[in-house]
Amino acid sequence: MKWQSLLKDYYLAIAFALSLALLAVSFGIIYEGLKEADGFLIIHFTRLGGIDFLGQQKDVFSILFAAIAVLLINFLLAIVFYDKYRFFSYFIGFFSVFYCVLILIAAAAIISVN
Repeated sequence: MKWQSLLKDYYLAIAFALSLALLAVSFGIIYEGLKEADGFLIIHFTRLGGIDFLGQQKDVFSILFAAIAVLLINFLLAIVFYDKYRFFSYFIGFFSVFYCVLILIAAAAIISVN
């Protein structure tokens, strides 16, 4: 299988494992922070315009599910490009870590505002 050779590559295995761990931490932060919240939550606000997007708990969790979908697509692209364009697979793997860090920051910001 192609994905087994991809996971034998130390750097890519660490990158995707770290991405999954960051998403798990994001899920834990959101779950703990919003388990007693009810009603509308502030999802996005600006300093000048104020609150411009309100949502419910399902909207906050949909951010995580979208991140999981992006991580899955990145993993599949890394599998496809691993044999021919290995550098591109590394780029996708490390971009996934960066993306999951941004999701973690967004989750922490949403929890701190609410």
